[in-house]
Parts: sequence; C-alpha cells; structure tokens
Amino acid sequence: MKTASLMNEFREMFPQHGEFTLSRDQSISTTVKEHDVPNKPGAYVISSVTPSRTEVVYIGKSGTVITDGSWKNQGLRKRLTKKQGNESRSVFFKRYMEKHSLAGLHFEWFVTFGSESEVLPIFAEAQLLQAFFCEHQRLPHLNACA
Repeated sequence: MKTASLMNEFREMFPQHGEFTLSRDQSISTTVKEHDVPNKPGAYVISSVTPSRTEVVYIGKSGTVITDGSWKNQGLRKRLTKKQGNESRSVFFKRYMEKHSLAGLHFEWFVTFGSESEVLPIFAEAQLLQAFFCEHQRLPHLNACA
C-alpha cells in the first residue's frame, strides 16, 4: 500500500486529525496552537514543500503507553514542539528549511487513541513507516531507524 493511500484511510479512520504548513518565518509553537493540535496520543507525517513537489521527510508518533495502561505525558502538541535530537524543534525546523531551500514543511497529524479510536500510536506509526518503506525501499530522510 502506498503512503498516500494509507493516509487517506487514516483520514477516515481517525476523525480527529488535521494539517498545517509551517513556513520559515513561523514559530512551530505558535502554529501548533493556531491550528488547535491536541495534546493527545497519535501519529504524524512531516513533508518538505518545494514549488515543484512535496516529499515525506519524517514519520513519528506521540504518546507512549506504559505497562499499567497509563500514558507518558507527551501528546501531539508537545511532540511537535519539543526537541529533535539535542535542539528545539523550532530551531531544527528553521535550519532544515534553510539548508534544503524549502518553502515550508507540511504537517499532518492523527489522534489514534482516544474516545473515537483505540489504535496505539506506535502501531499507526509502524503502518506509515511500512507503507513508505515498501514504496521507496528506504525510510524517510529524518527517520534514523524503525
């Protein structure tokens, strides 16, 4: 299955979802708040935006369930705005867009676990990574491993 087809399925399967595009001059924290990204468990896809095309560069998840069924405190809003490696995501995203001469980064997120669905974020992330891998025989550029 292609990544785009799976994302279409996710749009139907997970009623609470959304998307936004971050430009170089925007703050990720402000943009996430403006687009009302919830702090709930889920999966997300980040794509680079150029005038000629978009390309998936990262597939991630937010929310980790612990053995007793409770959740670590990191939903989508927190995950998208905290850190990438050792630097803030705000700095990382700006630097990444400049380095690759991107018009922006497109984010699409899905709440996978909550009142409307009970899919563990790690499973949704794995499905997206599997679809991408089958399609491209590699992981997205910013995913170090799977």
